[in-house]
Amino acid sequence: MENSADRSTGWFAGGTRYGPSGANFLPYCAMNLRIVFASLSRRLGLPTAVLMAFLQRMPAVKALVASGEYVLSSPASDVLRLSAATAAVLGAVDTLAGATMLSSTAPSPLSAKVGTAVSVAFSVTGTVSSADSWKISGSVPPGLEFAARESGGASVTSGLINATTLYLRGTPTTAGAYTINLLAYNDPNGGSFQSPLFSYTVNVSEDTTPPPPPPPPPPPGSGPAFTQQPASQTVAPGGSATFTASATGGTVTYQWRKNGTAIAGATDSMLTLSNLTTADAADYTVVASSSSGQTTSRFARLIVENPHPGNLTNMSVRAVAGFGGQPLIVGFVASGTGKQILVRAIGPTLGSMFGVPGSLADPIMEVHLPNADLAATNDDWGANGMAAQMMQIFASVGAFVPASQASKDSAAVVTAEGARTVHVNGVGGTNGVVLVECYDLGAGSGALVNVSARNHVGTGGDILIAGFIIGGNTPRRVLVRALGPRLQDFGVNGVLADPQLEVHATVNGQDMVFAANDNWGDEANAAEMNPLTPTLTLPAGSKDSAVLITLPPGAFTAQVKGPGTSTGEALVEIYDVTQ
Repeated sequence: MENSADRSTGWFAGGTRYGPSGANFLPYCAMNLRIVFASLSRRLGLPTAVLMAFLQRMPAVKALVASGEYVLSSPASDVLRLSAATAAVLGAVDTLAGATMLSSTAPSPLSAKVGTAVSVAFSVTGTVSSADSWKISGSVPPGLEFAARESGGASVTSGLINATTLYLRGTPTTAGAYTINLLAYNDPNGGSFQSPLFSYTVNVSEDTTPPPPPPPPPPPGSGPAFTQQPASQTVAPGGSATFTASATGGTVTYQWRKNGTAIAGATDSMLTLSNLTTADAADYTVVASSSSGQTTSRFARLIVENPHPGNLTNMSVRAVAGFGGQPLIVGFVASGTGKQILVRAIGPTLGSMFGVPGSLADPIMEVHLPNADLAATNDDWGANGMAAQMMQIFASVGAFVPASQASKDSAAVVTAEGARTVHVNGVGGTNGVVLVECYDLGAGSGALVNVSARNHVGTGGDILIAGFIIGGNTPRRVLVRALGPRLQDFGVNGVLADPQLEVHATVNGQDMVFAANDNWGDEANAAEMNPLTPTLTLPAGSKDSAVLITLPPGAFTAQVKGPGTSTGEALVEIYDVTQ
């Protein structure tokens, strides 16, 4: 008959194995066997192997060598191993680990990332019955907890918890190395019979994996139409953020997504996030669905940092200068007084460093005041011993340095108060692709608030592209327009009849379209646009294009082209209209 007292005493005994139901209970460990066999071998003068074969036939020790009941722990002496080998030859041995061990669904150390969910199950092996309770101590990573269930139910980060299988679950919020100590008990609420102390390490690192790029805008007419888009925002840690969207087109349902993954239970037109941590920083979109299909909103980026408002720190235009003998004219506006602006016209370096075909070999640049007076001019940026000084200025704003100090690119520093225009031609009447850039050097009050360029819009690499950079860590509200038909009112011939506008950015190494428009009146917030530019409004029903959008910090381009192979004159404009 089985000895229940011995079974209790030996619940966590290392090296113990119990026989099948109905067998005699003999809680011998490997050390017991070594002592017994060594003693008998010396007294009887028999080799241990012979002794094992002899003892197999004795009823008193039959349970020790019957199949499945022979105890062998590691390390074992050579004598015991020889005895075991003999028993194996006689068909009487089953190998057995026997010691109480911690079993987990993920080995220690566990590698985890901030913001990525963790779920690990723990149990004990080598015992006659399962654990009924556990004691947790040590250091548990913030954001993780222990529970008796994989989800739901009570949870703890230290102390006792009743559980057979113990679950470590949650989402880490703080990077670091954490060591957790676990004790298992045979009874609920602890008890006198406990396991050895087990240690489990969790190494939490910051998640450096960039979020997946936001999905591209859906084709028109494929689902509900958004009348309100969610907007990017920056919120301090511990604060709250609310994203709001609205769509029409039948009975509309909503599903919010974080970095492209659906958020459980987030099915209202409004998404509120509270007690924000860096784990909440992401790109959020909402999918509006109806019987006609689905439409995904523009994405809104949530930045969880103490806000540091910025402005437009850089504006640029890439186009063909000298087409038809006409210069490329770029305008910019700086608010405040005494604003120092670095202006550059990059031609040959576009080809040598960036592989742009047809780049302008030798641009010459002029900066004009509103009354057309000349404010500055430059042909070669490194001429007249200016290379070292200009290179320092380039570095101060993060502008790339031309491939050679002898390059034919142009650059100058001007003081801007209000509007200025930059005229770029090719020396000797040449033409080619050129990049005109305006950088805020920080000196003086105010900021860059507008850039515009009028030029011939071609196809392929000859489309009209304007770039801008939003500094700081807070979003800015930006109005971007592409005018074609409206230019006819100013006597411009050969306009681009139907300009198409796209706002691009590079996300995770991929070029993504943040916003697109063909006809400005189709935008849900079209009524807000004309009051922002009272001196140059757009007529209702015109085929000029525009978007009014809140963008997160970063670099963007506004690209203007015509449908198919159509070409013509167009004006691209970028306004910072943040209130």
